[in-house]
Amino acid sequence: EQEHIPWDTLAVLIADITYGGRVTDAQDKRSISSIVRRYLPTDGALLTDEFRLSSSDTYSVPTGTIDIVRDFIRGLPVEDAPEIFGLHENADITLQQKDTKSIIDTVILVAGSGGGGGSGGGEDEMVTSIATSVMERMPDAFDLEMGHPETFKKIESGAVNSLGVFLGQELVMFNVLVNKMKSTLFELGRAVKGIVVMSGPLEEMYNCFLFQKVPGSWEKAGYPCLKPLNAWIEDFFARITFMTAWLLEGPRNSYWISGFFFPQGFMTSIKQTYSRSYHIAVDILTVTCEVKSHGPEEVTEADLPKDGVLMHGLYMEAGRFDRPTMQMAESLPAVLFDVMPCLWLKPMVKEDYKPGPVYVCPVYKTSIRAGTLSTTGHSTNFVCYMDIPSLKEMDHWIRRGCAMLCMLDT
Repeated sequence: EQEHIPWDTLAVLIADITYGGRVTDAQDKRSISSIVRRYLPTDGALLTDEFRLSSSDTYSVPTGTIDIVRDFIRGLPVEDAPEIFGLHENADITLQQKDTKSIIDTVILVAGSGGGGGSGGGEDEMVTSIATSVMERMPDAFDLEMGHPETFKKIESGAVNSLGVFLGQELVMFNVLVNKMKSTLFELGRAVKGIVVMSGPLEEMYNCFLFQKVPGSWEKAGYPCLKPLNAWIEDFFARITFMTAWLLEGPRNSYWISGFFFPQGFMTSIKQTYSRSYHIAVDILTVTCEVKSHGPEEVTEADLPKDGVLMHGLYMEAGRFDRPTMQMAESLPAVLFDVMPCLWLKPMVKEDYKPGPVYVCPVYKTSIRAGTLSTTGHSTNFVCYMDIPSLKEMDHWIRRGCAMLCMLDT
């Protein structure tokens, strides 16, 4: 009865009701809506012969009898090109890498292995070597009393500054992890020598060392991380180095967001600092993002902002930040990640924030891009959104699956 087909209504029915009711992740809902809008353009182009689902002529909307449509479907490629979904060609490489890792993990799981308390020969030597090398590098527990005067400097009200409070909370969690690592490494060493029984948890740790996996007890006491054991260990000590410098030397010129247990708390502390400085309710503030042209090693005292902080450590996937234009751009062929320069996290009143053309980019801790809600109400993986300058429409980057990660898998 209507003169025109209500394309917007159809898009909402399909994306938000038919599929949206089954999807709980906000990013997935955003992706579904973007894909549906591409297939149901509001100008009715779907009904024209010129409409194509991709840049090639392979994917179009057939017309004619049911037999013609079936023949068309049978003639489609067995393997779909990434472009049909709006993805970059690099998505094929990412898929192949993940499939390969899945196969290797399955083989390792099936192969299994077991420590025998001194009877494992070369395997015992390998495990002992790893345990000893890690134990020799383990630091003492962090002592907040050793902090630099500026680290826990008190504000006018007499309370410790918000960034100092955040650091203290982080160091408590690092101390738990350090103590867990030390105790399990000590017990594993004794079990390999046959001094104590190789319990189930110790055997699991033994096998993890053999197959370059992070022990479950360390993961439970630690932070989300998909790196293999050796890379995880180096990342752990890099975190310890950064946190030690912050504790003993005072606030950093640029903060390594990847080194935190709870980066969401870091974002909150930035707002609290601004709120207390200008006596503004924290609820009406937001943390905006301005991408700088330099990396953390180039930051000088003159670059430090009056309000907010500089941070680094993010990697952009499915896109890159082009330094000459200071805009988002397509990924280079076979380059899966782009190291982001420093970002200025700048708090301001929400009503005063008027961004230009940007892509609202999600930030995750790891590439798995999924998590659960913790007891604090925050996701265990999703951190926040950051607005990155882009001349292309946001739907383009949504379909690309563009996001920023706090760490890579290697």
